[in-house]
Parts: sequence; structure tokens; C-alpha cells
Amino acid sequence: PSEAVMHWEQALQIKPDWADVHYDLGLALEQTGKIKDAIEHYELALKFKPDMIEAQHRLARLRTKQ
Repeated sequence: PSEAVMHWEQALQIKPDWADVHYDLGLALEQTGKIKDAIEHYELALKFKPDMIEAQHRLARLRTKQ
């Protein structure tokens, strides 16, 4: 996942409001145990695409784990 994280971070430098990439980056960060960072990217995904059900579910699940 760390290589994927690097690619998604590069994509966000080009298009910082890309909700799908924020979501994918959140997934990769969650898989590597970086929960705080994952939450941040799920929140950004929802900022740019409020109806993204997957991000809503992941975010709710992580918040209840904390």
C-alpha cells in the first residue's frame, strides 16, 4: 500500500478536490494502521462528494473504533 499511497498523494497534488482519490488514499492508510490520516481523507472525500456512501460508512466505523 505504501507505493499506492505515494501515487494517490501525487494525484492529489494535481487535483486536490478529487474525492475518489481521497477515499482510496483513506483505504490505503487504514490498511497500514494510520487511522487518524485515514479519517482525514475520508472527511475530505465527503467534503468534495457528500453523497459518497462508502466514505460515510468507513468514517463511521473508524470513529466508533476510537
